[in-house]
Amino acid sequence: MMKTFSKTIAKLTIVTILFCLFSLPCFAELRREPAASIVEQGLTAITVDAEGADDFRYAGLKDKRHTYVGKIKPESKIKFVIGGSLKNAKELPITGRTSLIRLQVTVKKGDTVIKTENFRKENMSNVFLNYTVPKDADTLEVIEVFTLTNKSKDSKFNQKVTTVNKLILSAREEVLAAALGQPVTTNSPDKKTTTDTDGKKTTTDSNDKKTTVDANNTKDGSGKNAEKTDGKNGKSTEESPEAEAAKRFTRIVSGIAFLVFLAGIGFHFFLKNRKSNKIASDRLARKEQLRLQAIERQKQLKQNNRPEEMQEEIQRTDGPTEDTLPPDNPQHAIPQTGEQNVSAAAGVAQAVEPNVSAAAGAAHTRYCQNCGAPLKGNSKFCENCGSKV
Repeated sequence: MMKTFSKTIAKLTIVTILFCLFSLPCFAELRREPAASIVEQGLTAITVDAEGADDFRYAGLKDKRHTYVGKIKPESKIKFVIGGSLKNAKELPITGRTSLIRLQVTVKKGDTVIKTENFRKENMSNVFLNYTVPKDADTLEVIEVFTLTNKSKDSKFNQKVTTVNKLILSAREEVLAAALGQPVTTNSPDKKTTTDTDGKKTTTDSNDKKTTVDANNTKDGSGKNAEKTDGKNGKSTEESPEAEAAKRFTRIVSGIAFLVFLAGIGFHFFLKNRKSNKIASDRLARKEQLRLQAIERQKQLKQNNRPEEMQEEIQRTDGPTEDTLPPDNPQHAIPQTGEQNVSAAAGVAQAVEPNVSAAAGAAHTRYCQNCGAPLKGNSKFCENCGSKV
């Protein structure tokens, strides 16, 4: 029973691991389609994820960088999964392709930079980087540069395609609000006005006030682009609560489905284990019944052989009969002729022959060592249990 239970636990563990591997990544990573010009060069998709960060989402294109934001805690462990999916070389007239990924991780406490680290990976389409947030830090800024180099006889494809992603992970709400393009709420109205006015000059807060940016950029035509970018960011900001609710609902539904799935598997294996235990118990009961029947049969055989054995014992203990005693006639003591001796010996042999055959028959009866059933003749296998003698 323990062996069956161990197999059941092993199967449940394997099914759980496979379900987690195939379902959970669907909710973790953010997959973004690159621009059409990048797709023509063979880069089909950009995948960015920061496992360990809460509410990690795409914040839009800012300063030619695709920005992602998320909340973190000090001393938390972050795993960056950044990469690009490449097209098959047979689909495009490209004979060679190399990729390069650079990561620059800047650790900050407030506005003070604590340290900066650089990482570089060549000829890889995906990067997995484990990073632990320092104890005194509250903000991580990660700039990732993915460069795809295509080499071909056609000069049209002999160029580098570069996409830049920026990840802002912070425990401070004002940093995340600025990255999302939302106005920073402060207690002082003058300070808010100063922040909005400075937003025209700085890159981080350039989208805090759409009217001011549009008024200052009408001459060179960049106000239209700013309006589009701002409108896109505003749409993302408005939809973020709905997206959060949808994401939470999806996680709840997936969790419930996973629990129901596990319960169904457990119930299935429980019924299977119960059935196997019942079969094993029936088999043991049948074997015990056969053993008892064999013992009873052996007792009956012994009882049937007792009268013959008792008769032989009586004949041995009674001694010679009157017929076998020598007569009083002294002439009988005289040695007889050879014919008389032969006839007398033959008579004794005939009298002893039935007893010898009966004793030999009782002595040659064999029984099975496993179940106790009698064996027939020179048989090497028991007809009752099938074991070898």
